[in-house]
Amino acid sequence: MAEYLSTISTSLAYRRMLTSDLPLIYGTFADSYRGAHAAGPLPMHLWPKAAAGVIDWWLSRWCTRVVVACHPAETDTMEDVYGWLIHDVGYTAKGASMPYVNYLYIKEKYRKKYGIARGLFAAAEIDPSEPFAYACKTGILGKYKAAVPMAKWQPQYHKYPAPQDPTPAERPQDGDKEDDPSPQDSRDQA
Repeated sequence: MAEYLSTISTSLAYRRMLTSDLPLIYGTFADSYRGAHAAGPLPMHLWPKAAAGVIDWWLSRWCTRVVVACHPAETDTMEDVYGWLIHDVGYTAKGASMPYVNYLYIKEKYRKKYGIARGLFAAAEIDPSEPFAYACKTGILGKYKAAVPMAKWQPQYHKYPAPQDPTPAERPQDGDKEDDPSPQDSRDQA
């Protein structure tokens, strides 16, 4: 059984990523980002492998967190997950610490309904009205720019990673993730 970060109603809850969410995350990231102008000139047939490499790299980092919006009585990850947000903790720009959003995905039929994006931001402890940086710019973001007025596109953060991760003592302590960067599937811990 998953440990929920919050439950908004009988049909919407937020939790950390489970291992069983990975196929959905890989597929929806590849499908939704490959058409973005900011995604660059990578040929479409190479996208699934390239997208998997990006997700793998993000998830391998000590600072990456994933929040998932789902139905609280989920039985099928593909159908019962409404969206997800991958973000980093510990990002600093020009001396100021701020949230860093790698990618936010909401299934099309749930966009602009139910406040799922707001809920994902809240579960990730990110205030979308405050400054934050993000990695991936899509055409959809233009439709919602008013909801994130202080968001700043900073893709170079991932293009030029720090030469060395901070030691555990230097890392921000948020209690969400220990040194193990692997997804947590609480159903496997019974």
